[in-house]
Formats: sequence, C-alpha cells, structure tokens
Amino acid sequence: LTAAGMSGQIASYRWTAALLAIMGLLIGLALGNILAGLVLAVGLGFSPLIVIRIRTGDYIRSLNEKLESAMGTITNNYVASGDLIGAVQSSLHLLPAPLDGMFRQFYAETQLVDSDVVKALCRLRERIDNRYWQDWCDVLIQCQRDRQLRFALPGIVSRLGEMRRAQMEADTAIHKQLSDYIITVIIVLGAIPMMGAMMPDWYTMLTTTLAGKITLAVVLAAVLATTIWVARLYRPVEGGEKK
Repeated sequence: LTAAGMSGQIASYRWTAALLAIMGLLIGLALGNILAGLVLAVGLGFSPLIVIRIRTGDYIRSLNEKLESAMGTITNNYVASGDLIGAVQSSLHLLPAPLDGMFRQFYAETQLVDSDVVKALCRLRERIDNRYWQDWCDVLIQCQRDRQLRFALPGIVSRLGEMRRAQMEADTAIHKQLSDYIITVIIVLGAIPMMGAMMPDWYTMLTTTLAGKITLAVVLAAVLATTIWVARLYRPVEGGEKK
C-alpha cells in the first residue's frame, strides 16, 4: 500500500478487519454456534488482507509494465548516446508515473546534491523490489567503469518482457480457475439454506447438535482457508521477491 501511494488506507483496513471480526462472531452467536462464530471472526478479520493481496497483485502487474516501458526508453537512449545522465534527462517526459518522479529525483541528486552517479544508482536500485530492475541498475553501475557493458541492458529489458508475457498467460489460467472456485463456494454455502428449506430436520441437526455445529465450522474454515490460499496465488512471484 505504501509503495502504491495508499498508505493512508492502512488504518481503514485495520478498522474494517476489527469490525468484520466482531460481525463474524455475532453471526456465530446468533446461530448458537460458538465454533462457527470463532471461524467467521478469524476469517472475516482476514478478509481485508485478501483484498490487499489482490490489490498487490494488480499493482505489481502494473509496475512491471511501467518498468518495461521506462527501462526500455532509457536503455535505448543510453545505448545510442553512451551518456546516462543525458539519456535520463531526454527520457523524463516519456516515463510513466511513478518512475518519472524517481528518475527526476535521480537526475536532481546527480546535478545538484552529489555528482557520484554510482551512489545515486545504488539508492535508485533499492527503491523497487524487482529482480530485473535491480539487475538493470547493477549493470548501469558497472557501466560507470566500462561503458561497453551498456549493450547488455537491452537483454535485461527483453527478459522482463518475456516474464510479463508468461505472467499474462498464467493469469488467464488463474482467472478461469478463480471463476470455477467462486462458483464452487457459492454452491457449497448456498446448499445450506437450500437444504434447510427442503429438509428442515437436516438443517435442525446441523444447527443444534454438536456434530452438526462442528461440521458447519469445519466447512466455513475450509472455505475461508482456501480463499486466503487462492488470494496468495493471485500475486505474481516473478519480478518480485527472490523466494
């Protein structure tokens, strides 16, 4: 959230998590099932985390696209001119946000604060957790000793593009599986009130007996656990942390 410029929403997510946890506990108490209440409290309390994971995945995908564009633009200018500062200056108006601000700061630091380009590149490298970005910055640092190494930069940009295309193919498969999962959850949860209307004795057993309460709690726990797991899968791993 901080990297995406949404750090001000962190407090809102915390309050939402607390309110949803309380609501889940109250639902369980209303059903007379303390186990289901505890499961709902924990599960609904984690639901803002699920939203954050999904938003994180969308942010990383958008960032990778912007990185490819920005790195490609600066690489082309740098390979042609051999002057990194000049390449950054001539590319600033072409860079997407928030990368334009980062390179404007880099340019200002090297021109007005400290002319040590290597130190500025090291600071620039640490601002984004992306292995292609960090490899690209590492090569730029080495280029300050040997400019011929700049011809290795297009290869890094090309690998980033290949990763993005592979991620897009994986996202297509994930979206299909996600749709199937949502339908399955709706069927599982929707079957409870439907069976209650068709078979009142079964519903009474589910909501009043110990075995029924445990069964309901287990079903809810399975749904919430798999939802968190699916949300983890939605986040791209390539280009992010090296795990």
